[in-house]
Amino acid sequence: HIQEHDQNWIVSQDLPLSGLNWRMQILGNRGAYVEGIIATENVVHYGLVPISILVLFLMFYVFRRKEQADRKIHHLAYYDSLTGLINRYQFDNVLQETLNETRTNVSQHALLYLDLDQFKIVNDTCGHLAGDKLLEELAIYLKRTVRDSDMLARLGGDECALLLNLCPEDMAVSVANKILDAVSNFRFVWQDKPF
Repeated sequence: HIQEHDQNWIVSQDLPLSGLNWRMQILGNRGAYVEGIIATENVVHYGLVPISILVLFLMFYVFRRKEQADRKIHHLAYYDSLTGLINRYQFDNVLQETLNETRTNVSQHALLYLDLDQFKIVNDTCGHLAGDKLLEELAIYLKRTVRDSDMLARLGGDECALLLNLCPEDMAVSVANKILDAVSNFRFVWQDKPF
């Protein structure tokens, strides 16, 4: 269960160990977290060997939980939670790296900006849940139209950007037209209402 104390949070979980009343807590806030294991009640009755095995098990358990939390924190920091695309922060980093690379290594890249026309109509007529679902489906659809080496990002709202790596201008125009055609053919249906 999760308890909130001011800006910090505590996640507690009973550990799956029969006959022992052990509890693990993860204490943290947006910036950091610390794991702690609280042992209570009849631990003393189990002797040194079982407790050492138990401690090893608990260390492994805490390590796995920390690993999972690290992966989740990393994903939240660099990816948009709705679409799974990289977010504005990560896109800015990738764009800056690309610009720095072009200063030392002469190469061509293209940057496309995508803004959905009339997206507000979906939100106004069907609600934000429908708008979110539209963005989610459209992100999957757009990912299929670009190369693996290209960076598709959600900048926020209905705005996306696409960095085409090692792409001359004529090819970038071709890719942009391909995306326009793909979006023109995209259909979204929400509760029998087509958009």
